[in-house]
Amino acid sequence: MGCAFTGLADDLNALEWNPAGLAGLPAAEISALHTQYLVDTSYEMLGYAQPFGALGTLAIGVATLDYGDLPRFPERPDSLPGAPAGSTTARDLYLTAGWGTSLRPALGFRQVMAGGSLKFVNQQLSRGSLAGIGISLGALADLPVEGLRAGVLMDNAGEAAGAGAGRPLPVRWVLGTSLRRDLGSDLKGVAAADLGLGRDAPFGTNAGLELTAFDLVSLRGGWRTGQTAGPTFGVGLRTPASIAPGVAFRVDYASVSSGDLGSSQRFELSARFVSRHVPLIRNLEVAQESGVPVLRWTGRAAAYFVYRKPAADQRWSMVTERPAAEPLIALTGTPGRYIYRVVPVDPATGQSFDTEAAEIEVTLSGGEPPGGR
Repeated sequence: MGCAFTGLADDLNALEWNPAGLAGLPAAEISALHTQYLVDTSYEMLGYAQPFGALGTLAIGVATLDYGDLPRFPERPDSLPGAPAGSTTARDLYLTAGWGTSLRPALGFRQVMAGGSLKFVNQQLSRGSLAGIGISLGALADLPVEGLRAGVLMDNAGEAAGAGAGRPLPVRWVLGTSLRRDLGSDLKGVAAADLGLGRDAPFGTNAGLELTAFDLVSLRGGWRTGQTAGPTFGVGLRTPASIAPGVAFRVDYASVSSGDLGSSQRFELSARFVSRHVPLIRNLEVAQESGVPVLRWTGRAAAYFVYRKPAADQRWSMVTERPAAEPLIALTGTPGRYIYRVVPVDPATGQSFDTEAAEIEVTLSGGEPPGGR
């Protein structure tokens, strides 16, 4: 998707792109990635995320960037490079730990998430090495417009340690947004865009589109600007629920152009684990959270869909455009009497458990807290 993910961040890759998105993971997830960069350079990553309910989600990752064998030119007494003398190696090691959690809805946002990550980087070239420690801080919010999400990221703020102490890391600021839309009964679309500015990089924009059919096959395309401007293309496949109940496997491939330098190939295999046990929803009630009226409940399902309809109507409308991982939503809308319905859902398969749903009648008023029964 043109490397535009800051304002979307809806899977384990949020650890790298925007740690706030970790809060939206409905279940444990593991992912392995291989990227074949330019010439002999390769990037490998292994990550794991574990949700802890209302507390948030913890994710860890380890990655290596290997530049392959490089020719070695010993320095001569006159400070000029000498004749080739064998080869040397260059390799980077990255260790990352991140946390994302949901905040109380505010300013009309449907959901607000925040997160951060701590990074350790070790760069090694021949017999020399350089280490650095940095942090990333991000936020995500589901805006009042259905399907619209915005995110912001401060990435890689820190300094080098050891031999390179005092040297700042290449900090970067990114603003992103995404829009989800149902284009039919079996077709969904996502558009995303990022605006970025870095200490060592000029202002750049990334944008992309994704189309998903039958919740099984996804096609992606996008464009990057800047020094490595060019198109990107990707495809994703997800296993049906009938193949492995309780776990959803996903395979993704992407080709990313780097302008005159060529393109890189990215392969990712991931699995999301979901418990098949969906307990009853209990204690569905209206409450106040920091002065904001909310609907909350208890239950240990991985995620929930929330619907509502006017009390005198028969047609339901969806309040949550994607499965909500937290058992709480803000109550907004035109004053009146409504019926709210909370349905447990398996986010890995999209299966709803309607027999476990719970309903409550809520009266929304302009100047008074809503009442429920």
